[in-house]
Formats: sequence, C-alpha cells, structure tokens
Amino acid sequence: MTTVTSNYNFMDLLKDHSYVPEVDEAKYGLFRDVTEAFDRVSAKLDEATTEYSFMDLLKDNGHVPAIAANDNSILDEIEEQFEGLAAFIEEATEDYNFMDLVRDRAFVPVPANDNRLLNPTAA
Repeated sequence: MTTVTSNYNFMDLLKDHSYVPEVDEAKYGLFRDVTEAFDRVSAKLDEATTEYSFMDLLKDNGHVPAIAANDNSILDEIEEQFEGLAAFIEEATEDYNFMDLVRDRAFVPVPANDNRLLNPTAA
C-alpha cells in the first residue's frame, strides 16, 4: 500500500485498491527511449562545455607523468613525529602577545587620559 503523505491523491487510492489498470510499458517505451536520448545528449553537452585547460591537453597526449600514489618520504615521517611537539608549542604560545611580554618585563605603560579637560569652563 502506498504510504500516506501530504501528496497522496485520489489516483493513489485507486491504484491501492486495484481500480486502475496496469501501465502498458510497450505504449510508453518510445517516450522512455526519447527521454534517455535527451539525457545522453545533455550529458555530452555538459562534458563538452566543461573547462579544458592546457594541462588537460598535456595529460591527454601523455606528456604529464602519472602522480605517484602514497610516496611517503623520510621527511614526511619525521614531520609526523614532531606534530605533537609542534602542537604543544603552538598551544603554549598562542595567547602570548607583545603586551604580555612588556608586562612580564615590568614595563607597564600608564594609560594616558586625553579626554580630561585642561581648563575647566564656567557653567
């Protein structure tokens, strides 16, 4: 039985109770073939209109070497070993800026009050 949804209509009810005859596939075969042909043409048009660069041309003519899959070097392995140390150092220095350095060296600047009036005015 068809699941009851917001788009369940009278025809679905008739189909569920077998009051509607089965669809003849031979009658709609031509429509299906035309639809598939249009889909194939559309796919070809999409393929033809995609960007084709100079590197794609070189690859098609075999002038670009194949990319080596998983070519792990010793440098990659060393880098992986030091990732934990690098993360620790980065975490420790992340929130430390120039003003923190100045305060650590006891050079605490006194903020200037430029908004203070030098000469009081009469009210």
